[in-house]
Amino acid sequence: MKYDITVPEIIEKIKLNNLNVGAQFIEQNSEEYVIRSLGLATNINDLSVIVLKSIDGVPVFLKDVAEIKPVEQYEEACKPETELKKVVSGQVIKLFGTNSSYVIENVENKLAEINEILPEGVKIIPYYDQKSLVEACINTIMNALKPAYFW
Repeated sequence: MKYDITVPEIIEKIKLNNLNVGAQFIEQNSEEYVIRSLGLATNINDLSVIVLKSIDGVPVFLKDVAEIKPVEQYEEACKPETELKKVVSGQVIKLFGTNSSYVIENVENKLAEINEILPEGVKIIPYYDQKSLVEACINTIMNALKPAYFW
């Protein structure tokens, strides 16, 4: 490449310059303040001026190595067998240290509530969740502990 920078290096620079973090909280005067860090990039121009490296004191921006344009539709986030025409993708992120199973159960319950009041033809359909991963991990641990428990 012209600027001798790899795709993984570009991805890392974008992450470092636009980090979203769900943190914990600060206690102050018997009050809890939730801490959340939002990425700094709010538009294409913000992304385009992320500095990837410097060559002889001249910055190399993301716009110098990539074409940056908005994604028009999010159909790739949709399962192929659904009949949805447009999809908006979202993400639920749990706070550090919270119980994953509890969070997943509460999210599922809230989604059921929300789906009942959405306009006809509009639905929230999870296309990925960690429930099966969490359950598989718990089952693995339980199966590993069973023989030790009975001896």
